[in-house]
Amino acid sequence: MIPDNSEDAGRRYCQLRLDAATASGPPHFDYQPLPPRHIRIIELQPGERSDPFRARFIVGSLDEPFEYDGLSYMWGDAAPVDRVVVDGAVIPIAWNLARALEYLRDNMNPEPLRIWIDAICINQHDDAERANQVGLMRLLYRKAECVRIWINEPDLDEESEALAALRKFQVREEEQKFGLGDDPDFWDPILPILENEYWSRAWIFIGVYLNISVYVKLWHSDRSPKAQEMFAFHGEARQRYKLIHLLHDKEGLLVSREHDRFYAIMHLAKDYRDGDLAVDYTKSLEQVMVDVATHHISRHQDLEFLLQSFPPIEDYLDSCEGLARPSWIPNCWLGRKDTGAVIASRGMIYSQCSHKSIDMSTMRLSVRGIKIDRLRKLFKSEQIFREMTVVQFWASALGQHLQPYMSDNAAGLPHDIYYTLSSYWLLEDFDHEFLKAALAYLYELNQVAELTNINIVEGNQALLPGWNDNTHAILQQFLIHVSIHNFTLTDKGSFGLTPRSNIREEDEVWMVLGCPHPIVLRQRDDGAYSYVCPAIITGLTDSLMEHEDFEKFTRETQPGEKIGEWRMEDIELV
Repeated sequence: MIPDNSEDAGRRYCQLRLDAATASGPPHFDYQPLPPRHIRIIELQPGERSDPFRARFIVGSLDEPFEYDGLSYMWGDAAPVDRVVVDGAVIPIAWNLARALEYLRDNMNPEPLRIWIDAICINQHDDAERANQVGLMRLLYRKAECVRIWINEPDLDEESEALAALRKFQVREEEQKFGLGDDPDFWDPILPILENEYWSRAWIFIGVYLNISVYVKLWHSDRSPKAQEMFAFHGEARQRYKLIHLLHDKEGLLVSREHDRFYAIMHLAKDYRDGDLAVDYTKSLEQVMVDVATHHISRHQDLEFLLQSFPPIEDYLDSCEGLARPSWIPNCWLGRKDTGAVIASRGMIYSQCSHKSIDMSTMRLSVRGIKIDRLRKLFKSEQIFREMTVVQFWASALGQHLQPYMSDNAAGLPHDIYYTLSSYWLLEDFDHEFLKAALAYLYELNQVAELTNINIVEGNQALLPGWNDNTHAILQQFLIHVSIHNFTLTDKGSFGLTPRSNIREEDEVWMVLGCPHPIVLRQRDDGAYSYVCPAIITGLTDSLMEHEDFEKFTRETQPGEKIGEWRMEDIELV
């Protein structure tokens, strides 16, 4: 056991090992090319803490029996602080890896440890080799005997009861499965582990989720091999998701190279197979993401990723011509946060597009569809809805549009408004009257002079008769709903919503093959279109689905042919 876990002690020993390793002046390691589908592993030799790290390389084929472990850790500061002597030559290593090797060697049996470590086993100065090895990651991690996780947290209170409990914790133990105790503060001593930046790194996911056997090293004590129980529990969800969903859900992951936002998680997708896409670090990030879209279209013949795409930046589309990024590529794929919410709800129209829809040379997306309407009015507000008073809400453009349906003599919310306002959050047995009653309660608050100037959120409580749990739940969801969406009215009078995005009056509404919801487009001077965002416009989609010619909305229908009042067209998105 290492007696002094402090960073100061760790850096002193790094210097001791570095001095010893360089005393004889060994050369830097000269990597030799690997045969196809082969990897290097190191065989780490036993030694004392002050001894230089010594190892030898073993090259093996992933197509043959080959025993080794994998190491998952956070690279951190890449500045070299130590060295590994491999086959008589040195390979510089950074601080986090030096600490990991220190503890791995300290906990080894007398026999050497065979382990794959990316920073050492891949020639990091050869982009071609790095690309080839990244393409083998799924197989590499799956064939490892186990994946050892190293998290460097030297300041943990190793005597705490929380740490002792964590060492014994097993997710699958029945008595521990449904709770972590009654005192949340009990777990405070281990917060540094849970909040460690390790968990936000993109490459962590592939190591943990592609190997069932996980061995966790956090401090002096190891997690036993039963740690695999904990990670297997989460691992049951592996490869359930399409690649485009992983790119959206993991947009906040940290990477050293932007390309790895995709390359680090592609192996986790259920619709990705080894070799589907060539790893290529010479491409721009935008080109890589166009590759992703091309892969998705060829695999599924749909444009579902358009539901994730909505540039939120004001005037972004007007300056789009000078940018490499196509307007239809989702922000989240590039690691940029969106300001709205992804569109998904009932009433989607499923169809297929051509499997060859993208021109790789121009990065234009060709789509076939029908122009079904145009945006006439936007219910925008300069003020955030949740910060409004009751009277300010009803004075807003959206509030004024809803007011005529609030009187006792009103027939109720029109079908398209009702379904649009409730598209995301229908409760069990939810019906039209619930939403109308909740809005009516909010309207009644505006009729009481002393309540009109309270915050709209504060108004969601029992201030008047008629308030109940349903009212509270529905108003809560309604306030969230209106805060993250734009609401619109089309030329044909259909009420709709879009994500928070750069929509404008006069933007066109299209239904295109392969995309389950309408999309908003803006025509350019050259006749092509910039993509704006997806939309939910129930009145339009219902009229299309109910039309007797709806069955013609397929890729077999050629440009110029009519589908009811609409004409099929081929257009390009830039």
